[in-house]
Amino acid sequence: MNLLHFVLIFDLDVLMGYAVTALLVAWLLNRSQGVCDAVMWAAGALHLAVIAASTLDLRMFPGADPARMGAREDGLLPAGGEGTGFSSFADSYWDMVYDRFHHLLQLRWGDEPWQMFPMTVFLFLLGVRMYRAGVFADDAKGRRIRRHLLVWGVGLGLPLAVFTELSTMDDLAMIHRYGVSAILALGYIGLAGLVLDRVRRPGPMTIGLTSLGQVALTGYVAQNLLGSVLIPALGLEALMLDAFGPWGGLGLGVAVCALLMGGSYLWLLRFSHGPAELAQKWALSKIPDRPAQGKGNPENESPAPAPRA
Repeated sequence: MNLLHFVLIFDLDVLMGYAVTALLVAWLLNRSQGVCDAVMWAAGALHLAVIAASTLDLRMFPGADPARMGAREDGLLPAGGEGTGFSSFADSYWDMVYDRFHHLLQLRWGDEPWQMFPMTVFLFLLGVRMYRAGVFADDAKGRRIRRHLLVWGVGLGLPLAVFTELSTMDDLAMIHRYGVSAILALGYIGLAGLVLDRVRRPGPMTIGLTSLGQVALTGYVAQNLLGSVLIPALGLEALMLDAFGPWGGLGLGVAVCALLMGGSYLWLLRFSHGPAELAQKWALSKIPDRPAQGKGNPENESPAPAPRA
């Protein structure tokens, strides 16, 4: 499914990278907490080293390929950057599909997946550690931790995000995308917890976000389908930007969010899972269960006890 999403919808798909990370983390969770912590901090240190090296490279060689900075995410550059010989800005949708399929290895195994891997390992393991520490618990300890996340995550992350976003120094792009964003994400967890702790009864926003969270995989695919295929195909992006400038782009973003929240709520009134989740569940059901060690082999099974007289 991730491969189809990459080829048919969005060339910056991260699901395959998350899947590889999840396999590693699932294996690590069967090890001791000490092993998990060691891998988490090692991955975090490696990630910081990669950011530092990439930032230094961009500062020393300003003409280096900016695709490595994630500039292509903003639609400013071809998907493969300079030197790959292809562009996402093809003549038609099917030309773009062909480009993605034809240059699959270059896009999937270029710089970006390797740059993201240490970060995703660190964040996955950090999420597990936070969960076990009670960050999401509805008690005094959980609320106290969430307050700290809000103060440090937003208090430190938001000014850094604004500075690196508005800065004219292109060599800060790696820090903005792969460093500051992670700090700010922790602040968002604290902010969401603060809001929910003070909500007396769910309103439209809470219900919509909760519904979207239950079909998160579908929401991710749908936002990319809307943002990178349907909206450009209908000319809405150019129309809104020409009419309202940057505010037009913001309005489109808000409209997409509202559509996803409302659509997920209506879908869950009838179904228990989203379309992508249902497809994933069906695919997993086709994988035969592996028998546990010592079971399924008559030679390993203990003999049945003899009946009593």
